[in-house]
Amino acid sequence: MKSFSPFLLFLVLASCTVVNTRGAPVPALNAPPPTIGTTSASSPVGTAVNPPPPAAPSISSSNTTWNSQLGLAAYPNSQLIDLDGSSNGSSKVVFESRASFGDVYAYIHGQLTSKGWQRTALDFKTNATKLEATYRLGSRNLEVKLDAQGNSGRFKLELNF
Repeated sequence: MKSFSPFLLFLVLASCTVVNTRGAPVPALNAPPPTIGTTSASSPVGTAVNPPPPAAPSISSSNTTWNSQLGLAAYPNSQLIDLDGSSNGSSKVVFESRASFGDVYAYIHGQLTSKGWQRTALDFKTNATKLEATYRLGSRNLEVKLDAQGNSGRFKLELNF
């Protein structure tokens, strides 16, 4: 029977990878701990060690009516943050959109004029990031306030009868 030198046996054993019961290699003792959302050499391929928590669901405004009395539909592809309506038909809407301030107002203005409302006043405030407009339909008046809240893509819309 042939015998192996201790040095040769050491080299053979040192080159082997220890495998745990799931078939995945055991990490080296000096390996850094895995970080959240990454894969590790000790986990099966494609398996996350600690997956990140799911993102909070966003509420799409695309099928929402911002004001039922006016039939004012939400701005396309916007994300509704808050909608508060009162018993007299007034409402406050906070939403996010990648659209420009001018595009958002043009959309609201177009929705109102298509329903017969006529603008009687328009006043831009604060470097054209806020405006107040007044509309009239028959004997009814509507005050529209639109505020682009910084460069965040967040808008606040107030509709007051």
